[in-house]
Amino acid sequence: MNMSIISDICKSVKVKTKLFILYSILIITLSTSLAIILPVILENEIIDEVKLSSIIITRMTAINIAPAMHFNDDEALIEALDATYINKQLEYIVIESRDEKIIYSDIKSDLNKSDYKIGQKLEISPKGMIIKTSEVIFIDDIELGKLYIGFSMVDHKQQILKFQQMIIAMSAAILFVGLITSWLISNFFVKPLAEITKVMKSIGDHNLSERVELHTNDEIGELAASFNNMVDKLEKAVGKTKELNLSLSEKADELSATVATKDKFFSIIAHDLRGPLGGFRNVTRLLQNIAYEFSMDEVKQFIEILKDSSDKVYALLENLLEWSKSEQGIVKYEPEKLNLFSVIRNTADMYESSARAKNIQFNLNIPGDIHVSADLYMLNSILRNIISNAVKFSNVGGRIDIGLESDKFLIGHNEFVKIYVQDYGVGLSREIITKLFKVDEKITSQGTKGEKGTGLGLIICNEFILRHGGKINIESEEGKGTKFIFDMPAV
Repeated sequence: MNMSIISDICKSVKVKTKLFILYSILIITLSTSLAIILPVILENEIIDEVKLSSIIITRMTAINIAPAMHFNDDEALIEALDATYINKQLEYIVIESRDEKIIYSDIKSDLNKSDYKIGQKLEISPKGMIIKTSEVIFIDDIELGKLYIGFSMVDHKQQILKFQQMIIAMSAAILFVGLITSWLISNFFVKPLAEITKVMKSIGDHNLSERVELHTNDEIGELAASFNNMVDKLEKAVGKTKELNLSLSEKADELSATVATKDKFFSIIAHDLRGPLGGFRNVTRLLQNIAYEFSMDEVKQFIEILKDSSDKVYALLENLLEWSKSEQGIVKYEPEKLNLFSVIRNTADMYESSARAKNIQFNLNIPGDIHVSADLYMLNSILRNIISNAVKFSNVGGRIDIGLESDKFLIGHNEFVKIYVQDYGVGLSREIITKLFKVDEKITSQGTKGEKGTGLGLIICNEFILRHGGKINIESEEGKGTKFIFDMPAV
């Protein structure tokens, strides 16, 4: 049978038969495509999403456990692991030392007891049930070992299977309804075919603004109205899909920016730790090798250096731990009624010896009857960091004023008090002020006796103040001092 014979047959077939064949083919193709393509697309998207999540979780886990491995602290290692991958669907997690000895393992099933050794890069297990990731564990550019994590795909596979079954059922229903509809169309709706075809072509060209212009009261009119309603819903669905895609894109950008910011932040922390630890190491090596050659006064100087280095490392690690707990939501916000004067007095007393060493005087201008609704742990942390900064940057023989900038003002429908801590020391430049509350910026200012800090304490202050619904402001001028002003809910 050649093409001319087929053409002659087509010319002899009635219009309604042609329409029936045309719509039948269209419905069969659509339902078959839905049953085959959609599950594949869904599976690929789920795998890509799990891969990305697996890489991020593995990388952050490696960063979090590095300090514990460096100091051989098993308890800290377990805490870091719990804080990182708690409630995640894991098949296994294995940590190896640099000499490939297993120092920690948690393997959920006998099926994968050696699976973590297969491959050194991201891949899917042969049965497609595990996403496998590995990450080298570093600290200060020193390799400590390797981390292997296997993420279960069982639940995702079950979701895909359910979706496939739903698509098959829906495709069968679409096919059944579509065949009946095509038969009705081929028999009763030949005349409006041109109008409907025109609108469908427009939709195919991604133009959802056109509608079928049929205004009859019979079945054809109802069909046209239904078709127009379908296009309306499709237009809304496309609009919502575009908004969702835009939102997902923005969230992905925010996540990438957050990961990059925290990477830079940990790099800054590592750099700041290297200085005091390096000084600590150099002095201890010097004392170990030729300690007998130094006088007692020189040995005392070395001990002062060691003490200063250890204090800096401890203060930095204490703030880092506090910030880490806050970021992970471990620090709970539990406000209570507190006497403001009593809390500030107790905190100032902690720094009395440091202030006395620089002949600095504290002036407390807080009425004894002022109460705030605050979390005691967070308020103490805020005051410690701000007051210690004031002592650090005050000149010898100076003073530090602590008082109320404003008594009971409204933020929204809630009353707040505004507290200030003011020193009259070296002050801060505008450039440093703009960097104070950013984790990816390095602060290089020094106190009046050469004291250094990373600015992490003020970042913690800002987060804790925001948890109370307030905000922190800074007024400063180089050579004239600095004034920190922050809000607390009043009682």
